[in-house]
Amino acid sequence: MSIPHPWYPVRTQEEAGNVRLDVWGRSYRYDCTVLPSSIITQGRELLYAPMRLTGAENGVPIVWEDTGCYLIEPKPECAIVNGYAQSGCLIADTSFSCEYDGAARLDIRVMPRGKTVPQLFGLEPSDLKAWELEELRLEIPLRREVCSLYTSFPKVGLYAQADGSELRENGEIPKGGAYGSFKAALWLGDEDCGLQMVCESDEGWQPKDTSRAFEIVDAGDHWVLRFNLLESLPDTWKEPAAPCGNNGISSPQISFRFGLMATPVKPWDNSYLRTRAVHIDCFTKVKGDYWPFLNGPVSENNPERVIDRLTRAGVNLLVLHEKWTKMQNYWQFATSTADEIRKLVEMCHARNIRVIPYFGYEITSSIPEFTDIRDEVSNVGADGAYRSGWYRVPYQRANPVCYRSGWAKKLAEGILATLDRFGFDGVYLDGTTYPRACANAEHGCGYIGRDGQRHVTYPIFPVRELMREIYTGVHARHGIVNPHTSGVTLPYVMSFSDLLWDGEHIQTRIRDRGLTDFPLPYFRAEYLGRAQGIPVQFIVYEFPGVWSFDMALSLALLHGVYPRPNSVWHPLDVMERIWNILDAYGVSQAKFCGYWENMASVQVSGEVKVSYYMRKNVDGRVRLLLYVGNPGAKREMDVTVKLLPEAFGVTRVERVHDLDACTEAVCVADAFTLNCEPFSLRIFQVTLV
Repeated sequence: MSIPHPWYPVRTQEEAGNVRLDVWGRSYRYDCTVLPSSIITQGRELLYAPMRLTGAENGVPIVWEDTGCYLIEPKPECAIVNGYAQSGCLIADTSFSCEYDGAARLDIRVMPRGKTVPQLFGLEPSDLKAWELEELRLEIPLRREVCSLYTSFPKVGLYAQADGSELRENGEIPKGGAYGSFKAALWLGDEDCGLQMVCESDEGWQPKDTSRAFEIVDAGDHWVLRFNLLESLPDTWKEPAAPCGNNGISSPQISFRFGLMATPVKPWDNSYLRTRAVHIDCFTKVKGDYWPFLNGPVSENNPERVIDRLTRAGVNLLVLHEKWTKMQNYWQFATSTADEIRKLVEMCHARNIRVIPYFGYEITSSIPEFTDIRDEVSNVGADGAYRSGWYRVPYQRANPVCYRSGWAKKLAEGILATLDRFGFDGVYLDGTTYPRACANAEHGCGYIGRDGQRHVTYPIFPVRELMREIYTGVHARHGIVNPHTSGVTLPYVMSFSDLLWDGEHIQTRIRDRGLTDFPLPYFRAEYLGRAQGIPVQFIVYEFPGVWSFDMALSLALLHGVYPRPNSVWHPLDVMERIWNILDAYGVSQAKFCGYWENMASVQVSGEVKVSYYMRKNVDGRVRLLLYVGNPGAKREMDVTVKLLPEAFGVTRVERVHDLDACTEAVCVADAFTLNCEPFSLRIFQVTLV
């Protein structure tokens, strides 16, 4: 297997019963333990103490003894550590399969302990007692200083421990901790790193209270992420009638499978800021096909061709939405379309514009094999109903699919064949990284629960495999993979991505509720990108009088995140100006410092926030690109921004240039003042000497 850049083969060490696995930027270590004892990312330890299985057997806490681990012959792309332990009545076996990008699969198996051969034949005494497994929990003690934020999926059923109030799906971990119903994905971390846990199904879980399937426990100087796997004897086990052992008592192993991944998954740099992307026909719709649109005028009052307008704005990545081909998400083409696609790509390449086409999460009613495959590949709810699909032109309906089905392999092959045929520069994936809940038994999703009803599962591992196939194939062709994440922060899957587009799910929330439901920790947890190692571009749909692209800048740019224009009209004009400022400053060689981490270098009054990029010239001058943003609904008057030169290794502020007013700001004692309208952003270039 070819390992794509920037990763390298898994490196292993085994000594004196301890095992260590190293991947880019991270390490996982076992110290004669059944579960990882150390997880380090970017030089920072995540674990406060080793991961552990806790619970109760025969009315007393489980005490694991004789724990150990060993390395199974590693391969470049994957290494496996097996762990083992026994208690008075139970055995625990674990397997930790770590791949080159740092994603691991953790299998936990628990079973009754048996007798040794001499004990079975009466040659040695046995003190084994009848077993009663009353509780079993997986606990991950996490350092408080590296875990202040969280993301979760699905997006409902999350509450504060302190008062039971409902929490947003992403945000800041509340004092006192949190709890919630089963989550297929949880990430805990800060603005720079974290730990993701994933699980496809709660099959076999038996918590007393399903609203407390997991907990984030406030343990004072650390957190404990706890999964309440069992709080009663497993349904698949029979009540013990005799001492446990090899005496005719049949009790199958109980198994739980998780995915685990420390983040970030890749190195972080600012090179992505050189990408000037425009996404056409998304929300702001295009009439007709894309070839005549790109060759037509910008508007009735502007005869400039659209392709020339894009070129003049310096656009270097054009994202085509679903209408680039008549049959959505398909790799066979109408004869009238194929020639236009080829000419469109050639025209863009002649202007140094890369082009990537849309492939999404659906099959359309217009493809020839739809009748034959719909039942097998479709995403189906617990009630057996098919998910409704979009209405498209030419007239068709597109039904969501599940990537546990055989459609995943066909999709990957079809995307790569399309790139080869037309010379596309990668692929835009709409919702492909989103592991939609599915109960379609025809391809292995769903299960029958304790209540006799069918329940959904989440195809996280198949989606990860699909993304790996696409990513390795696209990168072999020197292209980029750009998913729309549908609001699910899932580095376990998104690892195989180059650039994300996120934010659609909160556009109507902002429209209906305003920005009061969108606190800054929410933005840092989901959109910052740094902690996952994958840059994000922000989706903005304008709702006149309520929410605009310019308002979005007050949130996005404060976090070093940039909205992607979805029109060749406005807001392309806004982002063209921002792009030119970034290029003139030389942002790709600068370091970003956000408002949450720069208190030692800048002070600001009111609710206004300040973030900046910093560069140091060869002459010793420090140059800042300063964002002063008001992300609130209150007008902030006479705001003072005071820079602390000593934090930059210099003595004073030499110049503050207002890039919006194109004037010099009056700076006294290294401070200047300004007024900030609600949801506004001002940009300054500052020189310190």
